[in-house]
Amino acid sequence: MQATQYSQSVTQTVAVTTGSTTNVTLALTAGTMTVQVRWAGVAVNGATVQVTGGPGSVNLTQTTPASGNVSFASLPPGGGYAISATKSGQTTTLTNQTL
Repeated sequence: MQATQYSQSVTQTVAVTTGSTTNVTLALTAGTMTVQVRWAGVAVNGATVQVTGGPGSVNLTQTTPASGNVSFASLPPGGGYAISATKSGQTTTLTNQTL
């Protein structure tokens, strides 16, 4: 099993004048984690992939299609994620993953 993380951030400068009101819209950075489930180099169809933990204490589950790939979007950046893949009673887990 391989996990690939992507994140994106944007910086914007805002000028605030004394005595005036300035409204600022903030967008929190979120990332996408793509998990590839393979056995002996072959994509695993029907594996249950679970992502837990991280800064938002997520608990998300998906089932792999024929490609063996699933993506989890809008995850908070940071560490502490655990990723597990289960198929036919066999489980592999990656711990302390960072996005």
